[in-house]
Amino acid sequence: MTPSTARVQKIYCSMALALIGILVYGNHLHNTFQFDSVAYIKNNLSLKNPESMLTLQFWISEFFARGLLSISMALNAHLDELHPFGYHMLNLALHIFNAILIFHISQKALLHFKNQISENNAVISFFAAAIFLIHPVQTESVIYIISRSEVLASIFYLLGFFLFQIFIDIDNRHLVSKKIILPLVILFLIVTGYSVKQTLATFPLIIFLYYISICPLDSPVLKFLRNWKWPILTAVLVFLSLLLYKLLSDETFLIGPSNPHEMVGREKYMLSQPAVIVFYYLKK
Repeated sequence: MTPSTARVQKIYCSMALALIGILVYGNHLHNTFQFDSVAYIKNNLSLKNPESMLTLQFWISEFFARGLLSISMALNAHLDELHPFGYHMLNLALHIFNAILIFHISQKALLHFKNQISENNAVISFFAAAIFLIHPVQTESVIYIISRSEVLASIFYLLGFFLFQIFIDIDNRHLVSKKIILPLVILFLIVTGYSVKQTLATFPLIIFLYYISICPLDSPVLKFLRNWKWPILTAVLVFLSLLLYKLLSDETFLIGPSNPHEMVGREKYMLSQPAVIVFYYLKK
């Protein structure tokens, strides 16, 4: 397959994903505000004057309280006041873009793991992206406006991951400028995305695991890990233990300013999830 043919194929697949997304989710665009969206959007006094939130000062002051998410809501309020259509439209557009990113990421991953170009790569990647796009588990994030944090944070996560895949493929002898610029862009995306949802904190671990999974068996990185596996494993276990303790003992850790006493405590919430799986899903 020639590069031009592959490029056209990617364009067609991306357009098809966009069309599928519109057909599947388009019927919700005129839905009204529901549940928490009423309190956090419709009845939110701050959104009566959205211009005050569309500033760098607001973003900096609210950075750890999902400031960028609030800014996205303020942008909707500024453009279309409190009409739900614009809010739903942005959620859907973000989700479709995420599906297109999944398509491109899957193609790159297939090349990295198989180390060869196959005509089936595009087909496999397209169906992977389509499943991501229309799977019922995505319904809440797309249709429930206040769950925009999921789709918006995914933009930064997936885009950063895709750029990391591109970074891996850069020849060390050429494009030195990209070797310098891409890590800076990735860092910017992750730091910015952290202001949407703190799940971005897992990004360094994910790209590390991806990198070592595609490294040759005789690579220096894998040799180092094999030689120092016990000290590294011990350090990781100690770190995870301390992290878990901190998460359970400090309700505000990693989530920024909040009112934890007004909500279900994190410890009770984390303990309730296994019970949900055992007593609900496994009974079905």
